[in-house]
Amino acid sequence: MLIFYSGDERFACKAEDVLEIIPLVALKKIQSSHKCLIGSVNYGGLLVPVLDWGLLQMERPSQRNLHTRIIFIPHPDMESDIPYLGILAERVTTTLEADPSRFISSPVALKENPYFSGVMTDAVGTIELVDLKVLARLFAEQLKKQEV
Repeated sequence: MLIFYSGDERFACKAEDVLEIIPLVALKKIQSSHKCLIGSVNYGGLLVPVLDWGLLQMERPSQRNLHTRIIFIPHPDMESDIPYLGILAERVTTTLEADPSRFISSPVALKENPYFSGVMTDAVGTIELVDLKVLARLFAEQLKKQEV
């Protein structure tokens, strides 16, 4: 599992769902009504939209520091107009070996944010599991609605 943060809140995602992690780079500004879409970046010759995890979760921009990274994930439907998505997140520096079955489903979180697939607690505190495939699908659907 890849661990990342928004403020002091910890999140995890399955490492196999991550395409690549890069350091923070300058983003190209783009027009969007989606508050979390902060720009795009050239990835493999494609302009890839980047969303800010801090804005999405805490309604505040992610802090820009040495540990802030862009996590690239593939869109589950590679035929999509948007084949990749970048997620800007804080403290993307560690991994955790944890069986996904340790994450317990939370009906409240799932209703509000369907990309959360569970929560677990360890010695440090709570970790919310993010299903990147669901997040990419939801975000791509929202971007398509804006184009209409």
